[in-house]
Amino acid sequence: MSHWWKYPISDVLPFSLRSYYRLLESYGQEFWLLYALSFISGLVIIWRLTRFSRLDIRITLLYVAVGWALVAWLFFHRSYSSLFWAAPYFAIAFAAQCLVLAVMALLAPGAAVSRAGPPRCKLGAALFALVLLAYPLAGFVLAAAPAFAEGFAMTPDPTAIGTLAILSAMQGRLRWIAMVIPLVWSLVSTVILWNLGSALATAIPVLCALAIIAALAPDKDTNHTDYR
Repeated sequence: MSHWWKYPISDVLPFSLRSYYRLLESYGQEFWLLYALSFISGLVIIWRLTRFSRLDIRITLLYVAVGWALVAWLFFHRSYSSLFWAAPYFAIAFAAQCLVLAVMALLAPGAAVSRAGPPRCKLGAALFALVLLAYPLAGFVLAAAPAFAEGFAMTPDPTAIGTLAILSAMQGRLRWIAMVIPLVWSLVSTVILWNLGSALATAIPVLCALAIIAALAPDKDTNHTDYR
């Protein structure tokens, strides 16, 4: 398509909202067992976010890294690529984020989140719980999407937002680096969903803003070391 930038994004996207929802529905039916396992693992993450010892941090980051790898391969490479030519590029970005989180897991002994549960940790845990428990129903309620079609570590939007929530419970410079790809994807997804006419396009930036606010919340616990 020549001069494609002159057209609205909705005219450039090669699929409709209905086609996207059908893809989510078939994707969920094919990998329903992984959906169940990721949900259970997400509940474990909420528990670990209230403790956050060095081992908790390492296990959490490694699990989230695996989730980004799953989305890169199963969702973008195997499924979304049938709808959208840009899916392979999204898969590369998600694979890169997997590596970033894995590196952070190796550096986890320097993490600075008190086991007593400082304000930032509680805010991050609450936001992650919202993404894990409410986001799978949000599409059904707000946008007539299939119920439970999206889930953390299985589809990109809740994975990105949930990762932001987890990172917001941490301290230091590395978490801001690790937030870049989730924030960029959230922006991309918001633009796509907005042009497809999905009501979820308004929910994503709100949740991202909450994650940033949580990340900037003061930590009154002084008994920690910096996460660098």
